[in-house]
Amino acid sequence: MVLSSRPMEAERFAKSHRRCMLRPSGGANVPPITVSLAARSAMRRLLVLLPCLALLGPVSAAGSEDRQVTWPAGWVVTALPAPGQAPGDIRERANPPGDGSPLLIMEFTRTAQHEPDIDLRKVLTHMRKAVQLETLRQGLHTACTPPRESTFGRLPGLETTCTTRRDDVDLMRQTLLVALGEGAAYSLSYAGEAQRYADSAALIDQVRASLDPH
Repeated sequence: MVLSSRPMEAERFAKSHRRCMLRPSGGANVPPITVSLAARSAMRRLLVLLPCLALLGPVSAAGSEDRQVTWPAGWVVTALPAPGQAPGDIRERANPPGDGSPLLIMEFTRTAQHEPDIDLRKVLTHMRKAVQLETLRQGLHTACTPPRESTFGRLPGLETTCTTRRDDVDLMRQTLLVALGEGAAYSLSYAGEAQRYADSAALIDQVRASLDPH
């Protein structure tokens, strides 16, 4: 992975991948993740579930020929407006079917990039700060791990995991993963109820391993 000292390029890329991170979640259109009764009222105030979770209105999901990650069978997949609006850009949200209160929500983004030396550490830092700032506005506290080396499919990348709390109660855990491929940047965000986050590890690993850049 080649890192760059160009902060402006890193910030531009981060803004592209978090474009709707600061928007409200659309109220009833995007139900909160199920939590315990003690934490449910606080969780409903949490508008930021993961980057670009706010829906502008569901549209048909990408065709199988365009899909670059494999979602678990039976999951509800929704295509969202891509951050760059360039040919080949993809943004998808996926969650298990159910009663409208999924235990896990994931989002995948592919954005065309022409800068081969984007500093992923700066990108991840911008995304993390945006999550922390918005949750603070909601009266919540979010702590994130330092960026650590990771992989998305066969691509090297960086990731951080954030835990959102209120009154010493863990509400939600969220991971932000970014990676660079040939001519494109990729991000995967996933969030779930903190106490059941580990239960989804196998499904998460399947999605992470399935990236097939093309």
